[in-house]
Amino acid sequence: MSRSYPYPKITPMINMVTAFAMAGASVLLMSLVGDVGVEWMSIFALSVFGAVAIIYATPLLTDHWIVGGKLRLRYGLVFSADVKLADITRVRALVKEDRAKGALDLATDKSRRILLKLSKKQRFKHALWRSYDSIVFSVEDVPGMISALGGERD
Repeated sequence: MSRSYPYPKITPMINMVTAFAMAGASVLLMSLVGDVGVEWMSIFALSVFGAVAIIYATPLLTDHWIVGGKLRLRYGLVFSADVKLADITRVRALVKEDRAKGALDLATDKSRRILLKLSKKQRFKHALWRSYDSIVFSVEDVPGMISALGGERD
């Protein structure tokens, strides 16, 4: 059985709007200041808006999943990783003031976060192949996710 657990989308949405505004301003500035041909301006605009869409818009389309004995953490096309449920040794909700030093921080919302401790370090290709034994991530339904992971445990 699999289930989707959405993460809070307001921060990625704000980031996307801000990035599109900055990209639009840079395209406008480039057209006003420089002696740039239409072809180059089009290539630049498409490149900038395409990069912004990939980095900032795709997180609005993905969720975290529990499927096949694994927790699949997703953040658009920017991050994707599977963590075996059997490798999770600790699960707990974090409050705003809590810090998780040395953890892979995927949180998009500081008030709805979960800390996972793993039995051993795991390498994450979307985190520049660095290894972590703890992960912090956001989810809209913190109690539901904690319950699905077997309950809060230390």
